[in-house]
Amino acid sequence: MISPYLDQALVVGALSARANDEAARGNVAHAADIYGRMVDQVLASGPKLETDLADAAEVSRLYASIAALDRRAGRLADAASVDARRSRIWQH
Repeated sequence: MISPYLDQALVVGALSARANDEAARGNVAHAADIYGRMVDQVLASGPKLETDLADAAEVSRLYASIAALDRRAGRLADAASVDARRSRIWQH
């Protein structure tokens, strides 16, 4: 869980870097897991996706990263599902 005492953007940035490093090392499943947990934690923090552009952009970027990793792992149906969730953010 993301600590309430840390700036969420810093935590997301650090975890994104870790996930990208895992992916670069060929640990795509672990990288996707890191991003998946991040998105769960960000969503649990109550972002206002329909009214806050920064919140929408952050979640959209996380979804884009997950979808890219899913495609890289050959999980095309999962990637399409995540892409659809990402697209719904911007359709309001």
